Amino acid sequence: MPLLRRGELTGLLCLQNDYLEGVFAADTVAFLKLLASQAAISLENARLYTKLLQENELRSRSEQALAGARAELEKNARLTLLGGIAASVTHELGQPLSAIASNAGAGLRWLGRPVPDIAETLIVLNEIEASVSRAHDIIRALRALSKQAPKVEQPVDVDEVIQEVLRIARSEVSSHGADVRLHLAAAGAVVWGDATQLKQVVLNLLYNGMEAMNDLPEQERRIEIVSRRGSTEISVTVRDFGKGIAPEIASRIFEPMFTTKTSGMGMGLAICKSIVEAHHGVLTAVAEPVGTSFSFVIPLNSRLDA
Repeated sequence: MPLLRRGELTGLLCLQNDYLEGVFAADTVAFLKLLASQAAISLENARLYTKLLQENELRSRSEQALAGARAELEKNARLTLLGGIAASVTHELGQPLSAIASNAGAGLRWLGRPVPDIAETLIVLNEIEASVSRAHDIIRALRALSKQAPKVEQPVDVDEVIQEVLRIARSEVSSHGADVRLHLAAAGAVVWGDATQLKQVVLNLLYNGMEAMNDLPEQERRIEIVSRRGSTEISVTVRDFGKGIAPEIASRIFEPMFTTKTSGMGMGLAICKSIVEAHHGVLTAVAEPVGTSFSFVIPLNSRLDA
């Protein structure tokens, strides 16, 4: 007798009696058919229940494996963040510390003259104070990053940022023998952002430009910094007249840890890119006939958390 469930065969019921005749009367057979259909349902339910238990066990194992993978991923993400912060500290603090050392040496030379030059000494002392302040700002920004604290958001005059960077980097520019020419046409243009971070961007681009011209005679070491204001955005371009960027590495210059310098860490441009993008902007590099132009564009009146 077939065991049928919804027309599908799930098994066979075989009954045999060799001792009595007429045992399987019509009513008995009808009853057995009903019993067979119920048996088919029970067998199917048992099969489905076993399959459900197996699927639940598999799902439980998958969820445990996923939780373990997620925990490992979060751990790696924290380690990556801490590694990035450590690299940022080393890279970013190197600039103000270098400026402090350079200005301190210059101040000692001014004071060590037969007739001490007090005016020049006061200038370099003010620059040292500015560099110390900038180092504190960098530490504050990196501490906020490590704690995922909110960004410091305020109206920022980009032309003032550029001029402040040149005041900070005065001694470095002098020591590199670079001629920095300004073409600022964004006076009064204000963006919402973190002034310290934007100074980091301009300063990094300025230092990269000066280092790109180390092999040139001093009279050829020229950097142009241009700002422009559009109807909805402001752009800043820092151009050097050095050897330029080789085409084969142009697509990788913004990658973290990628550098062509023997003593570089490969974090400067990556940090600049992340800062500009946090301000809803774009940082690009263009190979010029002579040298390289780095430009970033930031929307006007765009808040960091918008």
